[in-house]
Amino acid sequence: MEKLKIGLFIGGSSSEKEISLESGRHVYNNLDREKYEVLPIFVDGRHHFWEIPESLLWKNTTKDIEGSIDALSRLPLEASGKWGETENKDRSGAAECIWWEDLKELIDFAFICLHGKFGEDAILGLFEILSIPNNGASVLGGALSMDKYRQRLVLRADGIEVPRFVPISISEFRTPEQIESCKLKIENYLGYPFMVKPSREGSSTALHKVHNRQEIDGAFEDAFKFDNVILVEEVLKGMELTTAVYGIGNDVKALPPSQMYRHGDFLTAEEKFLPGGAQMVTPPPLPKELVEKIQAESIKTFRSLGLKVYSRIDSFLVGDSKTIEGSKVVILEPNNPPAMTPSTALWLQAAEAGLNASQFLDVIIKISLKAHSEKLGPL
Repeated sequence: MEKLKIGLFIGGSSSEKEISLESGRHVYNNLDREKYEVLPIFVDGRHHFWEIPESLLWKNTTKDIEGSIDALSRLPLEASGKWGETENKDRSGAAECIWWEDLKELIDFAFICLHGKFGEDAILGLFEILSIPNNGASVLGGALSMDKYRQRLVLRADGIEVPRFVPISISEFRTPEQIESCKLKIENYLGYPFMVKPSREGSSTALHKVHNRQEIDGAFEDAFKFDNVILVEEVLKGMELTTAVYGIGNDVKALPPSQMYRHGDFLTAEEKFLPGGAQMVTPPPLPKELVEKIQAESIKTFRSLGLKVYSRIDSFLVGDSKTIEGSKVVILEPNNPPAMTPSTALWLQAAEAGLNASQFLDVIIKISLKAHSEKLGPL
C-alpha cells in the first residue's frame, strides 16, 4: 500500500510553542513508518511554513530552529515579497520554505501539534480551504475551545457546569472610574481569592491567583498582554482531572480520566506536560460511578462545542468524592489538539484502554480521515 504522506506541524507563534515542539517530536517518533511518510513542517513566528530536516527537529528550542533557518535557508526579501538565497553557500541541513498553496501537492494529511492561538483555531480554516484532512477539532470547535469566554456561554446554555466567572474587556478597564467599577463587581460576585487568565491563551499562560485588591492590577496587566478580554473566575476546590475524548457522530468515547497534582496555586505547564514535573494518577481513586460521571460530562462538553476527532477536557470534581449525589463535575476547558509530550496524561489514559502511542495515533488519523470524508462544508 502507498504510504499516507503526513505533514507534522510544530512551532507557531503562541506562548505554547515549546510545548508544541515537544509534542511534535514525540508524535514523530511514534508514527508508524510502515504506514506513513512523515514530513516535519515548522511554523515560524511569522506563520511561514518550513520543511525541516530531522536534524533541526531535535534543536533545543523553537528559537534555535528559527536561528538555523535564518542562517542556512531561503529567507524572505521583505521589500520584494520574494525569496532569495543567503550568502552562506553551505546549505546542508537547511530548511525549505513551503508556500501555503503548495501544501496540497506535498502532503495527504496535516497532523497538527501546534498549541495555543493560531495553531488550535485559525490554521484549521486554512486546511479546510486547501482541502487537506487534519486532526483538528473543527473550525468552530477550535475557535470556541480557544475562546474561554464564549465557550463558557455555550456550555452554560447547554446545562453544563462551569466556574462562576466575570469577563473583563480592556476597553472597560482604563479610567479610574471603570477600574473601580470592575473591582467592585468582582468583589461582590466572587470575593477573594479568585483566578485571572486571558480568554484566548494556553491554560497556564498569565494565570494568577489573586488574594486581595492590591494584587489585581499586576494580574490584569499580565493577562491583558495576551488578549483584550480576560476571565476572572472562582477558585474551585476539589479533585483536578483531565479526560481524553475521541470520535465523531454517534461514536464518541472517553478514556479513563487522570487526577492531576499540583505544587502551588494552580497547575503549571511543566506540571502538565514536561518530564520531572508531571504527577498524575490514572484512573483516579474514585468509585466507578463517579469515573463514569466524569467521562459522561466530558463527552457532553465535546458534543456541546461541536468538537471532532479528539480533545482533552479539563475539569474539577467538587464536593463529595464518594457519591454521585454529593458531587458535581465542573468543566474548566477543552484542549484540542491536546499536548502530546511524552509526559502528558493522554498516553497514560490510552494505555489504560490498551493502546500504545503508535496505536492511538493510528486511531486519531483514522477518525480524522473518516470525519473529512463525510463532511459537507468545512469540518
